[in-house]
Amino acid sequence: MITNQNRYTYIVRCEDGSFYTGYAKDIVRRLRSHYFHEAKCAKYTRSHQVEELMADRPFSGAAYDD
Repeated sequence: MITNQNRYTYIVRCEDGSFYTGYAKDIVRRLRSHYFHEAKCAKYTRSHQVEELMADRPFSGAAYDD
């Protein structure tokens, strides 16, 4: 099923100065998973501690339900 849903693109800075870019439906939950290395965090942020949210932007459009 195709629906219109808001999503967020975000950029975080890691302690080593690198950046990670991602997108999520629930940005707060996603950032928490990166910061605390929860089960669904990205492989990259497991080995690069997230330090700061640099930018986030909402976007919407047709997307398939997960």
